[in-house]
Amino acid sequence: MKEITEQTGAGRQKGKLLFFLGGMLLLDILFLVLAAWRYELWWSELAAAAGMFVLLGGIYVYRLSDKIPNKFFWLLGLHFFELLVVMVSYRVEGSLRPVLSVPILIGCIAGSEAGIIGLIFYSVVSALICADPAEVVLLYLAAGLLGICLFSEKKGLKNYLVGGVCFLIGYLVINLVVSLYAYAQLQTEDLLYSAIGGALQLLPVICFLPFLSEGGIHMPGTVSLSAAVAAEFPAMAEFSEREPLFYKHSRLVARLSSQAAAGIGADTLLAEAGGLYHEIGKGLGEDDVQESLGVCKKYRIPASVQDIIKEHNPDRKTPSSKEAAIVMISDTIVTMMEQNRKKNLNEDMEGMIARAFKKREDSGAFLLSGLTEQEIAALSEFYSRILGRG
Repeated sequence: MKEITEQTGAGRQKGKLLFFLGGMLLLDILFLVLAAWRYELWWSELAAAAGMFVLLGGIYVYRLSDKIPNKFFWLLGLHFFELLVVMVSYRVEGSLRPVLSVPILIGCIAGSEAGIIGLIFYSVVSALICADPAEVVLLYLAAGLLGICLFSEKKGLKNYLVGGVCFLIGYLVINLVVSLYAYAQLQTEDLLYSAIGGALQLLPVICFLPFLSEGGIHMPGTVSLSAAVAAEFPAMAEFSEREPLFYKHSRLVARLSSQAAAGIGADTLLAEAGGLYHEIGKGLGEDDVQESLGVCKKYRIPASVQDIIKEHNPDRKTPSSKEAAIVMISDTIVTMMEQNRKKNLNEDMEGMIARAFKKREDSGAFLLSGLTEQEIAALSEFYSRILGRG
């Protein structure tokens, strides 16, 4: 049974990655053929571009598949959009070409590391195909890094707006400085191009913003994770009053999950929220999962938390993220502790934790989560260290 589950899980993950690789390669080939046909590029230019696609694109895909394995369609869409931008804006002034928008979007979805990899990849692609001078590439890299830093860590609409204004100013200043350094003069059109170019970089981000509510930017339609985990949040206050025992259980799961996530570099706030809400529907009906999802929809809890609710019990659905797997194992361990306490058992804590991990590993519960063997070992060591003291 274990071998079948492992093969199925590994096959799905491999299938998704191959789909992403194939789709990206197909788009790249189409892009290069169209570029050669429309702009009569030299074969040497095409060969260099193809080499960069394979080399940088391979690194890019590898890192993104590890960071966000469940957003391959998103990534293919963004890749298509960026290649389309490069193709359509071939003759456009380099500072007006919105090459930075996709890396910023990727930074919102997957974090700054993935955004920076995307920034390097698309800057090089644009430079090779459009023959951008060095100062334009420097503008892409400097302004893109600024944009990723401003947007990837922001958690609220207010901060997003402030970041947007700061990026516009930063883009303008960087473009003027680079132009002055390259040509030893400034013209009126440089200021105009800087302002329009910065706005064009932001436009796609603004258009895609509603779809990125789970990537760090929270629109009015959803509640931020930091607000959702607060004790005074209405859903939490109601839960603590209605089911105090389950609320205490969830608080412990949330605390353990957050600390465990921090130990392996996962999203601590998402893990905490998943632990708090994984059984918030207890006592409301026969199906705890559906009742919990109903509470989340009522209070506009982000979809990423709802995914953890669906996946915290591997008997119903296998965890598809590191945070969901962490909540699952935290819940398993806390439940075992509570059962031992009720039955007055004195099972060794480290032995119980080892049993919990073996139970989940044997059932294939970690296979789709993205956790590596090293991370699973680190999590096991963390629970033993924290809980073994008691």
